[in-house]
Amino acid sequence: MKPEKIRILAIGRNEEIIKVLERLINQEWYGIGVTKDDEAIEAFRQQRFDVVMFSNGLTGDEKSALQQQLSAIGPPPIFIQHMGGGSGLLQNEIYAALEANDKKKL
Repeated sequence: MKPEKIRILAIGRNEEIIKVLERLINQEWYGIGVTKDDEAIEAFRQQRFDVVMFSNGLTGDEKSALQQQLSAIGPPPIFIQHMGGGSGLLQNEIYAALEANDKKKL
């Protein structure tokens, strides 16, 4: 049986950047991107995400509020901040977060 793909929700304020992130994420994993908090909450209610990636434009308070809201809906995901850069950096950020999470479970 084939393992399930890692599911990633990308949240940011710049629609063009979110479209690029969504395309890059879907090359290896399953992902959707949103630009509004209510879209993020609705997506999280409809399906389980392993990783929530914050992109550009969110304040610290907005990220904290979303982390609390999303964690209250279902099993808390891994939250990461995307720092920008190319697809290689994106992959490294995701792999590092997954690896760190696996080590926490040990």
